[in-house]
Amino acid sequence: MPIESELPSNRAELSADIAELIARSYGAANAQTYRDFVPSSADQQALAFVGKELLTIFPNIPAACIMMSALYALQMQSTTGHAAYVVAGALWVGQIRIFGEDTPLNGSARFSQSSRSWDGHAWVMFGSYIADVSLFRTAYSQYSHPVLAAHVLREFGPGRGLMIVRDRDAANSGITYVPQYVLNEEQLMGVAQGALGMISR
Repeated sequence: MPIESELPSNRAELSADIAELIARSYGAANAQTYRDFVPSSADQQALAFVGKELLTIFPNIPAACIMMSALYALQMQSTTGHAAYVVAGALWVGQIRIFGEDTPLNGSARFSQSSRSWDGHAWVMFGSYIADVSLFRTAYSQYSHPVLAAHVLREFGPGRGLMIVRDRDAANSGITYVPQYVLNEEQLMGVAQGALGMISR
């Protein structure tokens, strides 16, 4: 179950800069490319199109954020030629931590083995855009944390499928993303393979 606690005052320290996380998983050159990348209008349209297409083909199950994000990121790279990164971390609604842990996330170990014990959240970073393809599905499900469910219905209404927002604007909706780790290529491909298995069932 997600744990409720107060939003830590040191969350800026916990949410390491995305470029720094990319550097740890992909190297300094990729991190600099991420810093310099400004998605074009066509790139932004692709981000919406690919996300909506994924929602039509992936089984409607909650808490599939890692698998859905992996497929989303890979398809964005194939479609646009630009890197998209799967970020793992915590998610807060107001002062309530919905997903994630108080302790630092050891992503190198966590996502290099099969584990169902992690209760954090994952999303895609494409330039300065947060693209979250699973949050609404989870929020609308019977398994949702009640604070998340109530917030999504109040702020967004029913029937939403895809959240795309600039990173600097995300907190304006009352949702705070706390990035802690960027999946490396080997982890990304491993998760995506499992996700494809879900689609083919």
